[in-house]
Amino acid sequence: MFEQVFKNIDDALRKDAGCSSELDKKSAEIMGKLKLIIENEK
Repeated sequence: MFEQVFKNIDDALRKDAGCSSELDKKSAEIMGKLKLIIENEK
């Protein structure tokens, strides 16, 4: 369930024109870390 939510958020971030601000960079970094945590819990 959470995997699809994070995938959707990650896809939306990647469709953006890029990391144009520090907030975008931090959001992408947090999403990456959350995905790793979920993958490790399997």
